Amino acid sequence: MKTYFSIAGFLIFLFCISNFSYAQNPTSQLIQAIRENNVEEVKILLENGVDVNKEDKVGITPLIQAAMGENIEIVKLLVTNGADVNINTERFGSALSAAASAGNMETIEYLIEKKADLNLQDRDGRTALMMAIYTSHPKIAKLLIDSGADVNIKASSDRPSSMYSGWTALMLAAMRGDVASVENLLAAKADVNSKTSEGETPLQRATALGYKDIERLLKEAGAK
Repeated sequence: MKTYFSIAGFLIFLFCISNFSYAQNPTSQLIQAIRENNVEEVKILLENGVDVNKEDKVGITPLIQAAMGENIEIVKLLVTNGADVNINTERFGSALSAAASAGNMETIEYLIEKKADLNLQDRDGRTALMMAIYTSHPKIAKLLIDSGADVNIKASSDRPSSMYSGWTALMLAAMRGDVASVENLLAAKADVNSKTSEGETPLQRATALGYKDIERLLKEAGAK
């Protein structure tokens, strides 16, 4: 019995030390304040000189965390205090891709205004445009297209688990059944016959999934 309580006490001690260390990490404190939408705490930490471009132990930066949320005030605070809008992390990609995935239009507009690179690719080779389409945000996809995003970038990845090798934004739109994005991509001169690494085209994917409207649009644009 004594041994049991000794081991249990030791495990509790380790847990507390771990949490204490996390709490004492300035970057982690800042990211936690951002998650909680605690603007005043964010301001205090920034005034105390917390590095706004440092990744925490899971690989996320304060700006990417903010881009996932809906508090544009925090996004602006971070950028005003030196956050790099073009940091591209190994695990979470860029702030623009994070905002596109979350559907945060106001953040997207602000990051574009601050010269965010529209064509940064994550570890699977996906761009913010691809992420907007993949997560069903066609209005954001259109904004990115209208702002000059490259519609013909192909995803590429060395990761064996990645399924996106050779995929384009048009391929993703065909897969998602996103008629609006297909129309916008075709208007922006997306390559209608681009093939994935496995040789599949957007037309083949749309046909296989039964998306008749997309199949028609692609054929009218010259898909073979």
